[in-house]
Amino acid sequence: MAADIITLYLTNAGYNVIVATDGEEAIKKANEFQPFLITLDIMLPKKDGWDVLSELKNSRDTANIPVIIISIVDNKGLGYSLGAAEYLIKPIDRNKLIDSVNACIPAEKNKYLKILVIDDDEKAVKFMSAILENIGFEVFRAYSGKAGIKLATDCNPDLIILDLMMPDVSGFDVIETLRKHPKAKGIPIIVCSAKDITPEDKKVLNGNILAIVQKSTHTKEDLLAAIKKIEQLHPNN
Repeated sequence: MAADIITLYLTNAGYNVIVATDGEEAIKKANEFQPFLITLDIMLPKKDGWDVLSELKNSRDTANIPVIIISIVDNKGLGYSLGAAEYLIKPIDRNKLIDSVNACIPAEKNKYLKILVIDDDEKAVKFMSAILENIGFEVFRAYSGKAGIKLATDCNPDLIILDLMMPDVSGFDVIETLRKHPKAKGIPIIVCSAKDITPEDKKVLNGNILAIVQKSTHTKEDLLAAIKKIEQLHPNN
């Protein structure tokens, strides 16, 4: 029933749809037809959606195909960590579905092609990298402030996502160093941190960053909204 609804929505939006009714058939058809996008339920016969997603992302032939999970199973964290580009909870909302599919098409049109993530928390880096890579961004990873400064000046990223609380060189020090560097001073920065931002912190950060996302509560939507905000502020960048 859900597959029929999804097929109807996508067909009416102008997409050609191929249907697979179980996990094994899904993998077979993904390899055979090489679709530009896959929508995937978790509750599938023969092989569940988690196994299907893992197998797709671990195969050279299908790893780069964006996968949108559509399921009653609410486990977005696992879905994103395994490589899902989007995670929608049933019942299906037509507009959310079409918007999610459309967002996966022109990856090459993403304004910021190279993003540097600087964070000493490996799980946080993995989480953010999975989100960004699955919608077409090239991601560089640095697990310390010192390494982040070097990558920022070597790779010249289009955007930096930065934690504040790091043991060797803090995020505040990273910002101060980069803002004085001729090659890196103009790179937009999003702070993504579990630290409670105090009024004093805001004074230091004011004028040096373009958005703050609280790590303790941030979701994929929060992160992408912050990136969108930068695009709106710098339409000609």
